[in-house]
Amino acid sequence: MNIESPQRRDHFPSNSTHELTSLVAREITDAQGALDALSGVAPADTLADVRQKLDLADAAIAHMLNARALLVSAAARIKDGEGLPHRDPKREDEVIAHVQRQATVVGPAPAAHVMRAVIEACQEATAEAMTPLKARPG
Repeated sequence: MNIESPQRRDHFPSNSTHELTSLVAREITDAQGALDALSGVAPADTLADVRQKLDLADAAIAHMLNARALLVSAAARIKDGEGLPHRDPKREDEVIAHVQRQATVVGPAPAAHVMRAVIEACQEATAEAMTPLKARPG
Protein backbone atom coordinates (compact mmCIF):
# COMPACT_ATOMS: atom_id res chain seq x y z
CA MET A 1 0.00 0.00 0.00
CA ASN A 2 1.38 3.38 -1.01
CA ILE A 3 0.64 6.00 1.65
CA GLU A 4 2.91 8.67 0.19
CA SER A 5 1.93 10.42 -3.04
CA PRO A 6 4.11 12.22 -5.56
CA GLN A 7 4.33 16.00 -5.65
CA ARG A 8 1.00 17.59 -6.48
CA ARG A 9 2.11 19.00 -9.84
CA ASP A 10 3.24 15.55 -11.02
CA HIS A 11 -0.10 14.04 -10.04
CA PHE A 12 -2.17 15.96 -12.58
CA PRO A 13 -2.24 14.65 -16.14
CA SER A 14 -1.93 16.96 -19.11
CA ASN A 15 -5.05 16.35 -21.18
CA SER A 16 -4.85 12.60 -21.67
CA THR A 17 -8.05 10.78 -20.77
CA HIS A 18 -6.11 7.53 -20.58
CA GLU A 19 -3.55 9.06 -18.20
CA LEU A 20 -6.33 10.52 -16.02
CA THR A 21 -8.18 7.20 -15.92
CA SER A 22 -4.98 5.43 -14.96
CA LEU A 23 -4.15 7.87 -12.16
CA VAL A 24 -7.69 7.83 -10.73
CA ALA A 25 -7.77 4.03 -10.90
CA ARG A 26 -4.42 3.84 -9.07
CA GLU A 27 -5.66 6.13 -6.30
CA ILE A 28 -8.89 4.15 -5.91
CA THR A 29 -6.95 0.87 -5.91
CA ASP A 30 -4.62 2.24 -3.23
CA ALA A 31 -7.61 3.41 -1.18
CA GLN A 32 -9.20 -0.03 -1.54
CA GLY A 33 -5.92 -1.61 -0.43
CA ALA A 34 -5.96 0.51 2.71
CA LEU A 35 -9.58 -0.41 3.38
CA ASP A 36 -8.88 -4.10 2.79
CA ALA A 37 -5.96 -3.92 5.22
CA LEU A 38 -8.21 -2.13 7.71
CA SER A 39 -10.77 -4.92 7.59
CA GLY A 40 -8.01 -7.47 8.21
CA VAL A 41 -6.73 -5.82 11.38
CA ALA A 42 -7.52 -7.64 14.60
CA PRO A 43 -10.04 -6.10 16.99
CA ALA A 44 -8.84 -2.87 18.56
CA ASP A 45 -7.87 -3.91 22.07
CA THR A 46 -5.08 -1.41 22.55
CA LEU A 47 -4.31 2.17 21.66
CA ALA A 48 -1.71 0.89 19.19
CA ASP A 49 -4.42 -1.23 17.49
CA VAL A 50 -6.73 1.76 17.19
CA ARG A 51 -3.92 3.95 15.84
CA GLN A 52 -3.06 1.31 13.25
CA LYS A 53 -6.67 1.32 12.08
CA LEU A 54 -6.72 5.11 12.02
CA ASP A 55 -3.55 5.18 9.88
CA LEU A 56 -5.17 2.82 7.39
CA ALA A 57 -8.40 4.85 7.31
CA ASP A 58 -6.39 8.04 6.83
CA ALA A 59 -4.46 6.47 3.94
CA ALA A 60 -7.74 5.52 2.25
CA ILE A 61 -9.06 9.07 2.72
CA ALA A 62 -5.85 10.56 1.27
CA HIS A 63 -6.06 8.37 -1.83
CA MET A 64 -9.72 9.22 -2.34
CA LEU A 65 -8.86 12.93 -2.01
CA ASN A 66 -6.25 12.47 -4.72
CA ALA A 67 -8.77 10.71 -6.96
CA ARG A 68 -11.34 13.45 -6.37
CA ALA A 69 -8.83 16.21 -7.12
CA LEU A 70 -7.88 14.50 -10.39
CA LEU A 71 -11.54 14.27 -11.39
CA VAL A 72 -12.18 17.92 -10.45
CA SER A 73 -9.23 18.88 -12.64
CA ALA A 74 -10.74 16.90 -15.53
CA ALA A 75 -14.09 18.62 -15.00
CA ALA A 76 -12.36 22.02 -15.01
CA ARG A 77 -10.71 21.26 -18.35
CA ILE A 78 -14.06 20.25 -19.84
CA LYS A 79 -15.71 23.37 -18.44
CA ASP A 80 -12.90 25.50 -19.93
CA GLY A 81 -13.60 23.96 -23.33
CA GLU A 82 -17.31 24.71 -22.96
CA GLY A 83 -16.80 28.24 -21.61
CA LEU A 84 -18.29 27.38 -18.21
CA PRO A 85 -17.07 28.61 -14.82
CA HIS A 86 -15.14 26.09 -12.73
CA ARG A 87 -17.40 26.57 -9.71
CA ASP A 88 -21.05 25.51 -9.70
CA PRO A 89 -22.58 26.42 -6.31
CA LYS A 90 -25.77 24.45 -7.02
CA ARG A 91 -23.77 21.29 -7.80
CA GLU A 92 -21.59 21.84 -4.72
CA ASP A 93 -24.73 22.08 -2.57
CA GLU A 94 -26.03 18.84 -4.10
CA VAL A 95 -22.74 17.08 -3.34
CA ILE A 96 -22.74 18.34 0.24
CA ALA A 97 -26.37 17.26 0.77
CA HIS A 98 -25.57 13.80 -0.62
CA VAL A 99 -22.60 13.39 1.74
CA GLN A 100 -24.70 14.61 4.67
CA ARG A 101 -27.21 11.82 4.00
CA GLN A 102 -24.45 9.20 3.82
CA ALA A 103 -22.39 10.30 6.85
CA THR A 104 -24.74 8.93 9.48
CA VAL A 105 -22.06 8.39 12.14
CA VAL A 106 -20.58 11.90 12.17
CA GLY A 107 -23.86 13.64 11.38
CA PRO A 108 -24.94 16.17 8.79
CA ALA A 109 -23.30 19.35 10.11
CA PRO A 110 -19.78 17.89 10.53
CA ALA A 111 -20.14 16.07 7.21
CA ALA A 112 -21.03 19.33 5.46
CA HIS A 113 -18.05 21.07 7.08
CA VAL A 114 -15.64 18.36 5.91
CA MET A 115 -17.11 18.22 2.40
CA ARG A 116 -16.84 21.99 2.00
CA ALA A 117 -13.16 21.72 2.96
CA VAL A 118 -12.69 18.86 0.47
CA ILE A 119 -14.34 20.87 -2.31
CA GLU A 120 -12.12 23.88 -1.55
CA ALA A 121 -8.97 21.74 -1.43
CA CYS A 122 -9.77 20.14 -4.77
CA GLN A 123 -10.54 23.51 -6.35
CA GLU A 124 -7.25 24.95 -5.02
CA ALA A 125 -5.26 21.95 -6.28
CA THR A 126 -6.91 22.26 -9.69
CA ALA A 127 -6.23 25.99 -9.89
CA GLU A 128 -2.59 25.42 -8.97
CA ALA A 129 -2.21 22.58 -11.46
CA MET A 130 -3.72 24.69 -14.23
CA THR A 131 -1.57 27.74 -13.49
CA PRO A 132 1.56 27.80 -15.61
CA LEU A 133 4.70 27.53 -13.48
CA LYS A 134 6.03 30.89 -14.71
CA ALA A 135 2.84 32.66 -13.58
CA ARG A 136 3.10 31.41 -10.00
CA PRO A 137 4.31 33.75 -7.27
CA GLY A 138 7.51 32.90 -5.48
